[in-house]
Amino acid sequence: MNNETKRQKFAKDLDKLMSGDYVLVPREPTDAMVKAGNVAMNPHRAQWVHPVTCTNRKKVYKAMIQAYEKEQGVNI
Repeated sequence: MNNETKRQKFAKDLDKLMSGDYVLVPREPTDAMVKAGNVAMNPHRAQWVHPVTCTNRKKVYKAMIQAYEKEQGVNI
């Protein structure tokens, strides 16, 4: 991908971000994000989540990011 193509893609991505329909997220979920996912899945037992569950939630998060990138033709 040449620089001009990258600039055009960046402009489109920036427009999406500015629209309010998209958000900028880290590639790797933070501990706070995983905890929020645990609470969303089971608010009453979130503090007792097994470490494997946290690992699985991280895998799900990464898979979602990868699926979006594939759908958009992003090659990082």
